[in-house]
Amino acid sequence: MEDNLLPSILQSNMCRIISICDINITVLEKYKKKLFLNNAYTDYSEMIEEEELDIIFVASFPQVHFDLIKICIKNNIAIFVEKPPVKDLKEFKEIMKLNSSKNILIWVWMNFSFASFNNTLNQIINNNDFGKILAINIEHVSSKPTSPLWGYDSVLDSFLLAQVIHPLDYVLKLGWKYKKINVFSSKDHNQFYIKIIIEFENNIIASIKSGNYSSIFRHNLEIIWDKWNILNIKNLDNIEIISKKHTSEMNNLWMKKTSIKINNSFMNSWFSKAWYSIEINEFINSYINQTDYKTSFDSLLDTYKALDEIYKQIINNN
Repeated sequence: MEDNLLPSILQSNMCRIISICDINITVLEKYKKKLFLNNAYTDYSEMIEEEELDIIFVASFPQVHFDLIKICIKNNIAIFVEKPPVKDLKEFKEIMKLNSSKNILIWVWMNFSFASFNNTLNQIINNNDFGKILAINIEHVSSKPTSPLWGYDSVLDSFLLAQVIHPLDYVLKLGWKYKKINVFSSKDHNQFYIKIIIEFENNIIASIKSGNYSSIFRHNLEIIWDKWNILNIKNLDNIEIISKKHTSEMNNLWMKKTSIKINNSFMNSWFSKAWYSIEINEFINSYINQTDYKTSFDSLLDTYKALDEIYKQIINNN
């Protein structure tokens, strides 16, 4: 709560915090005093019963997310929930069924979708002059988790929901329907390497390389077009377009190689660079104006189906 969510909410001028809930009494008392709140709770059920809430922001364990989403649906409260929203596909479908008649706003916090490079990337993808996409390669590696999270039995469960969900959801959100997934992984599920190959019905191939073997976090994206164009995005920050010979309507430049650097001020905190504030403002706008939103709960259905298939392939192959 302290690191990302609360500072980002406080940056918004579109909502007012009237209550907080945390099992850590020290944190609770600190922010109750800092935010001049009358009430603070260690039990979210009690908070929902006692307070008149329009929106709940939650960053906790998937088990808590699952229970709290159900309570919010019952009480007609919009909810902004950190990923992963639920543990597995079974719980996901249960939430979809519960909300099918209520249509409560459930926004899943997938901050990579709001990265600053996305506007530039979307312009390029939608620019027909670049040609037809042939393949997408994503490297998403880190040093964690190395032990089970959220009370799960294995590191694999935790890693898929903490890390792989990001590049997988990003690829599937491009709107293509996948027809086949192949998974290759190391035998060791404590320190491991995963390679995921996704074939789409439009014949585009996506490759995701992931694992917890790297001492530093890396997220690199490569998109390859059929007109000798390549786009690289390194660590969510540096965009480079490589072209054999190309005239781009986007910038009216003939180029053999063009590099675009997105610079972030050294004064920016991580939560600012990680686009939490942008996503929270989008969510509140969507709630106020009753507009569509791109990280709705239902939009992650294909992601959870793919995660389920990836998990089963890894277990069956080992």
